[in-house]
Amino acid sequence: MFYKWTVITYEHDQKCRVALEVIQCP
Repeated sequence: MFYKWTVITYEHDQKCRVALEVIQCP
């Protein structure tokens, strides 16, 4: 579930693109 949430963040926030890999958004 976290992975899907990260994907949304990645599309919404390009700065969180790293989160897609680390699954973590600072």
